[in-house]
Amino acid sequence: MSLPETFISCDWGTSNFRLRVIHTDTLSVIKEYSSSQGVKEVYQNYTDQDQLDKSSYYAKFLEEKLMSIVDLNQPHIVVASGMVSSSMGMYELDYTSTPFSAEGNDILSKRISISNNVQMLITSGVKQGDDVMRGEEVQALGLAKYLQDVDKGVLLLPGTHSKHLQFEANIFHQFDTFMTGEMFDMLTKHSILSNSVKKGPFDENNRSAFKEGVRKAVAEGLSKNLFKVRAKALLDNRDSTESFYYLSGLLIGDELSYLKEKQDKVCIAASGMLNQLYQLALAEVIEDKDRLVFFKEDILEKALLIGQKKILEKQYECV
Repeated sequence: MSLPETFISCDWGTSNFRLRVIHTDTLSVIKEYSSSQGVKEVYQNYTDQDQLDKSSYYAKFLEEKLMSIVDLNQPHIVVASGMVSSSMGMYELDYTSTPFSAEGNDILSKRISISNNVQMLITSGVKQGDDVMRGEEVQALGLAKYLQDVDKGVLLLPGTHSKHLQFEANIFHQFDTFMTGEMFDMLTKHSILSNSVKKGPFDENNRSAFKEGVRKAVAEGLSKNLFKVRAKALLDNRDSTESFYYLSGLLIGDELSYLKEKQDKVCIAASGMLNQLYQLALAEVIEDKDRLVFFKEDILEKALLIGQKKILEKQYECV
């Protein structure tokens, strides 16, 4: 059965929601809708009412958003990844287990009806021992296209909960989660360090402070250096913006420190400020620059669509 000319990409995270009409062959974006109505907010709104069951409530929400970008009188297929298949999402799917193929054969998916004309493919997350992920596995499927020249290595996906995926010969064998982004948010907003840090432009002084933090974490560890952020502000009158980036360097440096002793390639896909920070940190941690593979920022966006298309292709092969 041939693939449809277009499909709708749904990226539904904990705190964000995005729909995009995608040309299947070129993966170009035709129309787009996005909001901050992530699964957490929609689930809370669902529990606050008692008129619709969970599936019906989520289907109604989706139809309302889809109306802004497509004609619902025509048939459509939505490929959804992220938290939509979690316990808070529309339909809970069990996790698939590592290892999983970069071709997408091992990722579980389920086709459900949103309406007479709208079908939805939701994808499972991946579990490994005492760790899980939802959404990043689809990005990894897409990024595999750009890893074909790297036989073995580690794929880094920085974020609130950064994922490090070990891969070899087109198979993702294991992964680890680092709560770097969430820890940084908590420390800068809700800890004793919050009065000593302030976000500001990433100028040369702040770059130096960031790199200093990375080196400190790699050499001495994280915990013993955290309070020094406050101590330096009190004793040395250190600038609060420098302290902000020094703290960022400590956390990212701690996350990356184990890579110093490995020999594998390290590939990173990130966007915005995270991309800049992680590239700078990796250059401090890893001496052999031939081990580093930095993807362009737009590749991460494209990777999700490539991964979702793989899921779509597997579904149509089974029809």
